[in-house]
Amino acid sequence: MSEDYKQRVQNAMRKFDERVSSGKFRPKREKTKKPKDPNAVPTEHQEQVKLVGWMRKKGWTFCAIPNGGARSSAIEGARLRSAGLQKGFPDLLVFWPVQAAIELKRQKGGRVSPEQQAWLDTLQGCGWQVQVCKGADAAIEWLEEIHEQE
Repeated sequence: MSEDYKQRVQNAMRKFDERVSSGKFRPKREKTKKPKDPNAVPTEHQEQVKLVGWMRKKGWTFCAIPNGGARSSAIEGARLRSAGLQKGFPDLLVFWPVQAAIELKRQKGGRVSPEQQAWLDTLQGCGWQVQVCKGADAAIEWLEEIHEQE
């Protein structure tokens, strides 16, 4: 270690000690996490993560449509729309072992927009199974049901 480096470290330590002893230094408070409300309704994102995890475990082929990304900024929204993002397109498309489109909503609240309903009707007209599901559990139940039927 060079003498210059040792001197700089010692000076920094001396300045720190002076700040602490003068009362000017206050350590940062640790952030306290709010306890999770056990009665809180999971967000749509949390529901989708749960559903995606279930489909991955089952080995299903699917994709999620990042429509929420259009809300990040006006520029990003314009970029995504120019690349083909369509307003109201369903949240998830399942390709195998069933062909299904899912519009996922929270367990409580949430509504289907006219654009979402139009896409669901269009896909159903093309032979897809379509469903609006209130939560991951409802989506899993529906997917298992249509899988058994095929």
